[in-house]
Amino acid sequence: MLWLCAQQGVQHDYRSYLGQWRLLLDGANPWSTDNNYGPLHTVVGFLLPFGQLAPKFLLVGALLIANAALVFSLLRERGVGPILIIYLLAVPTNVLVVGVGIIYGLNDALVASLLVAAVLFRLRDNFLATGTLIGLAALVKYYPLLLLPFFALNGNRLHWSVIASGLAVFCVGMAAASAIWGEEVFNGILHGVTRKTKLLSFLGPLQEIVGDVKIVRWLKEYNAYLVICGVGVAFLCTWRAGRNWLEAAVLGYLVMLTLYKVGNQQFYLPWLLMVAALPLVNKQSADRMGIIFLAAVVLLSLYQFGYEFASSGYDNSSWVRTYGGLIAFAVSVSSIAACVIDYWRARPRGRGRISR
Repeated sequence: MLWLCAQQGVQHDYRSYLGQWRLLLDGANPWSTDNNYGPLHTVVGFLLPFGQLAPKFLLVGALLIANAALVFSLLRERGVGPILIIYLLAVPTNVLVVGVGIIYGLNDALVASLLVAAVLFRLRDNFLATGTLIGLAALVKYYPLLLLPFFALNGNRLHWSVIASGLAVFCVGMAAASAIWGEEVFNGILHGVTRKTKLLSFLGPLQEIVGDVKIVRWLKEYNAYLVICGVGVAFLCTWRAGRNWLEAAVLGYLVMLTLYKVGNQQFYLPWLLMVAALPLVNKQSADRMGIIFLAAVVLLSLYQFGYEFASSGYDNSSWVRTYGGLIAFAVSVSSIAACVIDYWRARPRGRGRISR
């Protein structure tokens, strides 16, 4: 994978990264152009003097280390068995993981590695480290903050240290960056609210089908509220259901990605590795959830294969660019619904929560 990383060189959004990092090294404001990421993404640019691929090797190396730790944990917890098909389809044979994480070397690889580390620390009940790692992931891209309550779940209780440590790390990081570079460091948060729909968003094909009607414009303009409400409902439902924290986090993450109007495929990279970690819960409900999500896992792999090898990034003439988001939305919603149905079928009769 490191050889592939080097052979493929500078591609996709990594070109924009280089421009942002050069501003950093020149003493200019790295958020003065198209930088919509957090300060941890920006400081990676200090590796640029060692070569234009040095930051890429850091991002890819972090992903490979996280993957190795995940594999060792899976083998220790579950051994070699059929359930590992979830990992095999979600990570090493998944074209999206290889394409986005290795070939492109996008910063989503760093988010994925930090979230995998958070999962492994949470499995060991190290709550402060869990929150810290999620806070660091949010300093690369902001959306992992919405996962903090899920990682804090413990039956009908919350480990507030997870939430507190995550928010503390994020706030300190943003405050330090703001003190150095000014309020432009918050551009990424504001830009995420106003961005246009992309390939895997359901709003693009919806507008294509029904036209630019009022409801579509409303869903675009207030999409941030839709995402927060959707994730909030997912959290409350999984909390009330007494679901395991990792099951809840994977489900809540998919709800967030399904509703977010900026449907870039790279956003799914950390989710794929979290799906691969589901067997670590060692419960039938988590195993069933992983199997249910295989439809979405395979779809993402096929989608990236077409994007990378069978087309020119699904150019404007491609029907996939026009309607691909609707297919992804249908698969995601069906998978979420299947998880809800599976819970109700497995729930003991006469009890409000699934047995633990």
